[in-house]
Amino acid sequence: MKLRWLVVWVVVCCGVAGCGSNKPAAPVAPKVVVRESVVATILTCVQENRGLSRQDQRSAYADLDKQVEGGTEKDQLRLACLGLHERATSRQFRRSLDLVAAQAEAHPDEAASVQGLLALLKRFDQERVARWVQQRNHREAQERLAAEKGQWTGRIEELEQQAEQDQARIKELQEQIEQVKNIENIIKNRER
Repeated sequence: MKLRWLVVWVVVCCGVAGCGSNKPAAPVAPKVVVRESVVATILTCVQENRGLSRQDQRSAYADLDKQVEGGTEKDQLRLACLGLHERATSRQFRRSLDLVAAQAEAHPDEAASVQGLLALLKRFDQERVARWVQQRNHREAQERLAAEKGQWTGRIEELEQQAEQDQARIKELQEQIEQVKNIENIIKNRER
């Protein structure tokens, strides 16, 4: 019985103290630092700022523009994002294109995705300019047509006045013709 207790005691002690176990120490998991891609950062920011009013967008852009020269990459990405806002001016949008292009150079590992975004933005810019030109041409055409309409309206009024004067003259001449006919009839009646 003592032998049994001795075996139990040795097993318990070895289990508690770790005797006889050749287990390696738990491996330390390497730290993984996840950095959001430039494209994801810009697109996420654009989505988050969709609801900004024109005044809020311009104010935020102006504030950040002052800081961006000596600022961090995050500030540059945020400025690019605000320049891509739907209410951004053309100058802000083009500056954002330059900032995005600079990110392609700064992050060669992401160059393909940044260049893809840049290509889409340039295409969007072309469409935006084309729409602006079309609207300007439409507005100029409307202004030209309004001016022509004004000229034609003036001409129509002129012609209507002339027609009224002509009608009055015709009526006057018809009255004179009637008077002449009456005089002729009077003369014919006297000759008889």
